Amino acid sequence: MNLDSNEKVNQSAAKKQPKHHAKKHKHMNLKASLVDSNLLSEKAGPLLWEDIHEAKVQKIEDDRVFVEILNPAKPEPLIALASKLEFDLPICEGSKVCVYLEKPFGLSQADNMPKASIKKAQELSELKALSGLVEARESVKGFIASPVKGGYSVTLMVNSREEAENGLGLRAFLPLSQATLGREVPVFSDNVPFMFKVKEFEPKTGNIIVSLKDILLKKKREKEKQFWENAKEGSLVTGVVRSLVSYGAFVDVGGVDGLLHVSDMSWANIRSPNSTV
Repeated sequence: MNLDSNEKVNQSAAKKQPKHHAKKHKHMNLKASLVDSNLLSEKAGPLLWEDIHEAKVQKIEDDRVFVEILNPAKPEPLIALASKLEFDLPICEGSKVCVYLEKPFGLSQADNMPKASIKKAQELSELKALSGLVEARESVKGFIASPVKGGYSVTLMVNSREEAENGLGLRAFLPLSQATLGREVPVFSDNVPFMFKVKEFEPKTGNIIVSLKDILLKKKREKEKQFWENAKEGSLVTGVVRSLVSYGAFVDVGGVDGLLHVSDMSWANIRSPNSTV
């Protein structure tokens, strides 16, 4: 090989060398927005994915919101992408929000960063809150949304019907057999909240079945106890007629059903209770 050939080889190698170093330098300064999900998993840690985290809005572009996950255990920043359509309240750069960080099963080439969800954070928070109430055997506040086949659709964990209509809260099913104490068709007001007992709860599937009957039965028993503690023979009480039979009427006198016999309805001779009550 002559001298000119050696110089050409050396010049060619020299040209390739900076490119190699530039690529290595770029690799050494990886950001959280790179596509490699394995590197992101190492950066975020095993306890970071699929959980709720506080985040700070870094940038807003059209319908995309870039948020920084605030994790004290991780000194390096982790940037995630959320949808602006999921935000119910106005936001700006610097706003703090709670997001659900989705596990990166192969990140999108278009966005090159992990996904964060506001809606999933709300749902998971509500499910955790409901789980705590169920474990404590406490009742849950909710609104009757609409009648459905076999019962009613109920929205739990909301403070108003407006919140339910805006997509907040958890959806549950109230069977018709669990809606009232008797066989009458229940009448519900749109703006009146109820307390429900959770009969079945499956956090993984989101299946929730509630009962209003159990709550009504508990209140009825409390009234019965109070009635018998204060009842005295010969005392005057008021009541509400619940049903009529040929021999009289059944009257609710404060949590207790009493029989008003037809012979005790009037001094006159009465053949049917319908003519008196």
